[in-house]
Amino acid sequence: MAARRTREFVYWSTQLLGWGLYTATIVIWNHLQGGFDPGSLGAVFSVFAIGVGISHTFRSIIRRQGWLRLGIGPMVLRLLPGSFVLGLLAFALQASINDVFLTHMEPILPAPPMELLSLVLNWTVLLLLWSFGYFT
Repeated sequence: MAARRTREFVYWSTQLLGWGLYTATIVIWNHLQGGFDPGSLGAVFSVFAIGVGISHTFRSIIRRQGWLRLGIGPMVLRLLPGSFVLGLLAFALQASINDVFLTHMEPILPAPPMELLSLVLNWTVLLLLWSFGYFT
């Protein structure tokens, strides 16, 4: 029982620390590029919350489906589409939150298709990297 609690503590600590560092990097990068608008903290928090929620959902899928017991080939064949589908979901959540609730910010959905694709791919790569880290 204590070992399970320790594993859960380590899992949640790394989840919160990892997504916290990622969103802190966004804030620092924006500050270095000409200033950080405190009004965009809602968007940064939504990225943090979506990241934690979606990656935790991915973990649940991985565990429930027994992907941890698979060889590298079958595992990658599941992680790639899983990351893409959840990347699409994360993008949809981010765009919805931004465009509906954070109306003081520039809307996401009217952006050019290539910009939208880059947001989906960003989430996909983040989730893929996260999932590879989960298997190590």
